[in-house]
Amino acid sequence: MNVITIEDYKSTYWPKLDSAIDQLLTQSPGDYIPISYEQIYSCVYKCVCQQHSEQMYSDLIKKITNHLERVSEELQASPPDLYIERFNIALGQYMGALQSIVPLFIYMNKFYIETKLNRDLKDDLIKLFTEHVAEKHIYNLM
Repeated sequence: MNVITIEDYKSTYWPKLDSAIDQLLTQSPGDYIPISYEQIYSCVYKCVCQQHSEQMYSDLIKKITNHLERVSEELQASPPDLYIERFNIALGQYMGALQSIVPLFIYMNKFYIETKLNRDLKDDLIKLFTEHVAEKHIYNLM
């Protein structure tokens, strides 16, 4: 396996992952997403093997946090009569995206998050939704 420098990671590997994550986060449930899961999994595998797990995890968390902050802002702008429905749609869309994102990063989860951080990727990503969306809107939902 060729050595992947941090520059290679930032210019070649992360942009592929970033694009796929964007598509998965913004898909409507049931939509077909034209991404190669094999290619994305391969990128993750290569980056983990080349010791880029910490950077990739950090980039993934930042990417999803930024997405969730936008979701939260959109919910804040929702009219009261549509608020609960839109929150439910946002939650469903996010949980659907996690069903694809978590398996793509399973190798990183197994060999970095679980072993080094003693956590689980899916739990971390659900916690992000809780912190950046649910907790900010709990009073409007009640």
